[in-house]
Amino acid sequence: MIRLLIICLLLGFRCFAQMGVELPQPSLGLMDALQNTLEKQPGIQLQRQQLNLNRGILQAAAGQFDTLVSAGLMQNHLNNPLTTIQELQYAHQGLFTSSLASNTTTYTLNAQKLLRNGITIGPNLTLNRNTDNIATREGLNQAQLAFQVTLPVLRGRGRDAVDAQERSSESTVEASLRDVNQTIAQLLTTTAIQYWNVVAAERNLVIATDSENRGRNYVQDVQTLIDKDRVPRAEINQLIANLDGRTASRIAAEAQLVSAQQNLALAMGLPHDEITVLPKAADPLPDWSAKSDPELTSELIHNFVERALKDRADLIAANFRAQAARQLLPAARNQMLHQLNVSLSAGYNGLREGTDFGQSFTSTFNNVKGMNIIASVNWAFPVRNDAATGQFTQARAAAEQAQLTEADLMRNVASNVVTSMSTLAYDVTGLRKAREAVAYYRLALNDELDKFHLGLNSLVDVLTMEDRLTSALTTEVSAQLSYAVALENLRFATGTVIDANTPVHNLDKNTFLRPPFEWELQ
Repeated sequence: MIRLLIICLLLGFRCFAQMGVELPQPSLGLMDALQNTLEKQPGIQLQRQQLNLNRGILQAAAGQFDTLVSAGLMQNHLNNPLTTIQELQYAHQGLFTSSLASNTTTYTLNAQKLLRNGITIGPNLTLNRNTDNIATREGLNQAQLAFQVTLPVLRGRGRDAVDAQERSSESTVEASLRDVNQTIAQLLTTTAIQYWNVVAAERNLVIATDSENRGRNYVQDVQTLIDKDRVPRAEINQLIANLDGRTASRIAAEAQLVSAQQNLALAMGLPHDEITVLPKAADPLPDWSAKSDPELTSELIHNFVERALKDRADLIAANFRAQAARQLLPAARNQMLHQLNVSLSAGYNGLREGTDFGQSFTSTFNNVKGMNIIASVNWAFPVRNDAATGQFTQARAAAEQAQLTEADLMRNVASNVVTSMSTLAYDVTGLRKAREAVAYYRLALNDELDKFHLGLNSLVDVLTMEDRLTSALTTEVSAQLSYAVALENLRFATGTVIDANTPVHNLDKNTFLRPPFEWELQ
């Protein structure tokens, strides 16, 4: 019984496979494609790692202001031979020895901190425990506690000179954050454009398939008339040729759809195991919703350009990089000065006798007699100072280069905004004309069909007009695709795809369906 059931199941699966049942094709919405880009696109991940790298550089630059604590322990045992006279002198005192055996234990504890104005401060503690076999047999414990301040007078003075690397690194991190957002905006724009290419390719395939089906119906209808001797047999040749041409167009449309789907998969950053799935686009192409065509005025173009110069992530990044380069200039200029430092140290000495090791530590607060004050002035300057001069030349050139790069980018951004606005306006007009052409070609085809039924024209005239209608439909799709691409390019050019100043982004679908700024109100 079980064997019979298995055979029946296998036969059922075989019949099901032979029926050629197709599973439903998965659909993909625009927001799904954009979200995939945010999560899976390697370009975004690479840029974020660059941001992490620059954050590490900033942390390293701030490390010079960390408090440095050091401690040390040194133990010495020395045997110094005595001269004959010294031996005799000590013998008269009742000390019979031929050498001075000494033991010295030294503890050091230091803390040092560089302030951002260039001043170095820190306490120093030194403990010495000395014993020998002659003079200090009872043990001598000495302590020295001091607080030292080193004040730079010329080189290394002031926050602009000392903290320049840290502040420049902070600006570089800010620039890197905008680089990430610029990359995100660019990749989202690319994904949106590739998504609209898939939508357009699907529509073109539908147009080509419908055209092929109508051509096949024409062939079947005329073949029926030929079989009834109502139409000459030669008429079929032109119809078959027309059908072959339409079939070729359909095949080309299928190939174009596959190519568009793969480009979309790459734009989304899908891994290799997901790139073979070819989803169907779920959203239609965006459309111009206003009744009138967009009007370009000097004031409108100026407003778009001004907002782009303020909102574009790459321009903000370029400004931060120019700022980072300028912040290094004072430090490089300061290194060309003489090194002149004034050091002040204030503290006291303590002393305690005894051989106990613990007395070394208590000597810090024992038998203190007064303050110790030490002052010193140190000066140094290389004769040629080529290193500092060369570094200043590099820093000045880097600052000027960053400023020129920012200015050049501003020019290109302004030009891209003007071009994108003009392109979108022209595409809206072109889309309206393409739709008018489709409407008139439909009327013209109906007229040709009426004439054909009345015997006033030939089938060639009908086929010619239908091919023109098919071409007009394809042109309409192309015009709407051009508008969609122009819309995304305008969003990118004006810096309104995402917020350039935030690390986390919540996508709004209307951003990719409507133009920015004033045109949103039309």
